[in-house]
Amino acid sequence: LLRAQFDEPEYNNDFASWIYHALHDKPLAERLSMVTPTDFDDLESLRQEIIEAVELRLDESEMVPWATTDQQFHFLKSQIVVFDTGLRFDQPEALFPQLAQLTTGSIYYHFIDARSRTLERCDDFSTWLAGFGDTYQRLASRLCSVDPYFSSLGELRHRVTQAFSQYFEEAAR
Repeated sequence: LLRAQFDEPEYNNDFASWIYHALHDKPLAERLSMVTPTDFDDLESLRQEIIEAVELRLDESEMVPWATTDQQFHFLKSQIVVFDTGLRFDQPEALFPQLAQLTTGSIYYHFIDARSRTLERCDDFSTWLAGFGDTYQRLASRLCSVDPYFSSLGELRHRVTQAFSQYFEEAAR
């Protein structure tokens, strides 16, 4: 799968970043950076999208780029390891002060990975908030509309924290 890479601001997955740095093919890197794995129902559909992007670029190019043997790209299988932090929140007001301290791994799991493993195709925070009925619907919608693929994980944590902050400020008025 395309592992999301959130420390490279321009190319948000390893494959696109490698294409730019090793093959020096900026147009293809940009195209592949726009591919969002969670938009696909299965791995085969994602694979076809990648193949089509590469084939289209090959048709456009007069020269086929090559990588040296020490710069080959290898698709790897990933596996997320989840461990219990012991943190439990039964109300959004209790979660809010802790958001800024969440690890980037927690942000990745609850905000990005959740989009591929939940029926709602949204983050865990929004799904959890929906369980409170209409009370936090505006906050859940705001969070669900955040595109996580064009920010670093630190920036994403800040955006989630900011969404909670704005919601509670508006609710206090």
